[in-house]
Amino acid sequence: FINNFKEIDGAKAKVNFAFIDSTTIFHPSSTLTYNVETKSLKITRENTNDAKIPFIAPFFKMILYVDQFEWNIDSNYADMNSTAMNAKLPTYFESFEYYIPGIDSKYQQLIGMDPIGNLADYCEYIGYDRLSIDEIARAWNKSGYKSIEQLIFKMMEDGYLYYDRETGMVDVYEKLFLHAKIRKDEENTNYDNIKISSVTQGKVGKLLLDQKKLEVFGAGDTKISTKSNITMNPTSDTIYISKNRG
Repeated sequence: FINNFKEIDGAKAKVNFAFIDSTTIFHPSSTLTYNVETKSLKITRENTNDAKIPFIAPFFKMILYVDQFEWNIDSNYADMNSTAMNAKLPTYFESFEYYIPGIDSKYQQLIGMDPIGNLADYCEYIGYDRLSIDEIARAWNKSGYKSIEQLIFKMMEDGYLYYDRETGMVDVYEKLFLHAKIRKDEENTNYDNIKISSVTQGKVGKLLLDQKKLEVFGAGDTKISTKSNITMNPTSDTIYISKNRG
């Protein structure tokens, strides 16, 4: 809605940042605020069940756990921020192919079966990656969506899927299919351990629009491959991520 013709606000906004190309960065349920006078646009990942899902960045092949993008539309960059609530916590930038064996075992402990492998197999069987939460409950042999909703929210927070509580529909993301595939055939499936941690408070980096790069502040050593024992040791605490994690 428009507030006194000075500010435009939107809740649960499906936002696609087409800054660089049509699929630069995406979030399905963010809060959007635009100040007409200052030309400041803020897109915020709120700390609620239906908004904790991270930003998805296909251009960079990264999942971004930043809290907010703040962009003055006359500027050639957008700030990536951590909000006051999470200011003392690390901000993670995770590869699309990130996986550590056992990382998803917590879900099996919660529900007594393998929800990731089961859901991947079911989606492949029906030929769709969008289905209702009631259908997922039936596939998991559970009694209605209420019995799995909290697990769905947790999987959403970890970037496996998006659940629209108003419509009851679930979009299953590629991360879930990759992790299911790895567990079936780890030796012949490509994955990595790239998970960059920024320990900077407040502004954790920038989206550089002209250079088509992410600039990440406060980054330390990063394990790239556990299997090959490869670690990235940056020469400074600022690193840059280009297209396809280049």
